[in-house]
Amino acid sequence: MTEPVPWIFFCTEADYPKFRAILPHDLPASYDEFVSRVDSRIKNMMEHYTIVKTNVGFDEFIAFCTKNGKETNYDSLVSCTFHTWGANRK
Repeated sequence: MTEPVPWIFFCTEADYPKFRAILPHDLPASYDEFVSRVDSRIKNMMEHYTIVKTNVGFDEFIAFCTKNGKETNYDSLVSCTFHTWGANRK
């Protein structure tokens, strides 16, 4: 079993359609559903962890993938979110 992490991907409403366009099977159809899903996951994990919504901009994600030779997929989004969260902790 994988231990939950203290960060979770989040983005602005303006960037959401761009993320959804390249990750249609990984993200809900609407931004409201996305926000609800994120909030629900945070609520479920808050008993044991402090969870941080980590805002990732679409352009930041594309630059991260390009710089690191990664495909624009969900695994790369998770890596980018972790990288962003870590950079914000400094």
